[in-house]
Amino acid sequence: MTEVITTDASDRYHTTSDCWGLRAGQQGGEVLGFDIRRIRSASIAEAEAEGKTPCKVCVPETER
Repeated sequence: MTEVITTDASDRYHTTSDCWGLRAGQQGGEVLGFDIRRIRSASIAEAEAEGKTPCKVCVPETER
C-alpha cells in the first residue's frame, strides 16, 4: 500500500473511501455544522508528515 485516503481536517488516513470510520467522521462533521471535508489521496509518508495516524478500522494491524 503506497496511497491512502484522508481529508484536510482528519487526523487519520484510510485505505478505502468505503471505510465506515471515514464516513462516520464526515457525517459527524456535517451534523456539527462543518462543511463536508474534501477526500484526497496522499502517500503514507505525506499523511504521516501531516501528523495523521492509520485508521484502526481499515488499516491492517500489520501495516500500522
